[in-house]
Amino acid sequence: MHAGWRGLSLGIIKEYIEKIIINNESASDNYVLIGPSIQKCCFRIQKDVINNFDPKFYSKISDKHYQVDLQKWAVNQIMNLNIEKNKIFVSDKCTYCNKESYDSFRRDGATSGRMYALLGWLK
Repeated sequence: MHAGWRGLSLGIIKEYIEKIIINNESASDNYVLIGPSIQKCCFRIQKDVINNFDPKFYSKISDKHYQVDLQKWAVNQIMNLNIEKNKIFVSDKCTYCNKESYDSFRRDGATSGRMYALLGWLK
């Protein structure tokens, strides 16, 4: 599942967990990996969208710009859905900083490549 800032602000993580529960699975049995993604060092937004963000996870860096920690915001949402912190794994690889290793639409625009991930579970 991709949960960019729009997805996080619209509750995509909660919606996903609700789908797990509907399928008679326990959310607390799941493990979570937040893979390489834009880190706080590079994720900046302008004042015009600030109301979409949880204030606990951003800080003002200029009159017009804010720095956001999307990963901490996602982890907080996941933990609020009864998944224990020891079952959440977070990559520290910044897709924006590491141009030679990762694609980033925010950095490269329409010329950016795409990244893929697989999701599954064992029975």
